[in-house]
Amino acid sequence: MLYKLTISPYSSFSYPIQSDTLFGAFCWSYKYLYGTEKLEEFLDICITQKPPIIFSNMFFENTLPIPLYTLNKIKNIDCGKDLQKYKKIKKLNKDSILPKKIFLEVLENNYESVLDNIILPKLYIQTETHNMVSRDNDIVNNLDGDGSLYSIDTYYSKSNFDIYILCENDIKEYMPILELMFELGIGKKKSTGKGGFKIIKQPTIEEELIKNFQNANGFVSISNFIPDKTDSINGYYSIISKFPKLDREFANSENPFKKPLCMIEAGSCFYYKLKRDYCGVCLDNISSLYKNIMINGCGIAIPMCLDEDNN
Repeated sequence: MLYKLTISPYSSFSYPIQSDTLFGAFCWSYKYLYGTEKLEEFLDICITQKPPIIFSNMFFENTLPIPLYTLNKIKNIDCGKDLQKYKKIKKLNKDSILPKKIFLEVLENNYESVLDNIILPKLYIQTETHNMVSRDNDIVNNLDGDGSLYSIDTYYSKSNFDIYILCENDIKEYMPILELMFELGIGKKKSTGKGGFKIIKQPTIEEELIKNFQNANGFVSISNFIPDKTDSINGYYSIISKFPKLDREFANSENPFKKPLCMIEAGSCFYYKLKRDYCGVCLDNISSLYKNIMINGCGIAIPMCLDEDNN
């Protein structure tokens, strides 16, 4: 069952918050509530079967990403002498977002109203400067007599956010875990109070996003995902390189980095007659120091109608 959960930030946070980050936060909260043994049983299911829970990326409330298939179609439109239309097309990119109602039209291969409904994210960015602290002695490093400073961007928003959750069981079973994970913080710099969210709308079932399951000849992912060997390679997609880190108490280990990987980005579209409601695969053994560390590389696949002549 596909659910939608709406959250509101009560602190600054890192952006964007993606599906694998949400799953990692979920697992830590699962461990805190039920213990390491239960978590390991849960992770074993994720590796050997369909994960019991799969997250989308985080989106502004009532918006979803523009499918790259649609983006490609629009950019190939002949504007003629219509300067305004040309300017709108030039502004489009893979980070463009759409109102949910327009996204639903796009799933039916109707993209006529996309140009007039592009939304720009409303984020406030503040750059913070910090001293670089040695991992060996917890004091500020000085290289060649100069202070080692670095800057990070932190984000604020007055908007709420939606997260879609594909769940094998009734989501009520996972609500204590979800409430804890948002309270503990999502993303970078949680220990300094960043990444705090609260649930403001309880989960609702999202039938309209998956109603075309039988008729669609393709799908759009609303999560980042790692392709399975059986997944389609025919489509429109973009790739992101990630260098993930271990979290919580593992973050201070001698090698806090997981193995680097590439993921297909949310908004990517593929020709594929869906036999299941998700795409991708989970990967284990992604840490050189610890066993039982995995990344949920599965994504939520939303059925979509694509032009057959491009297949």
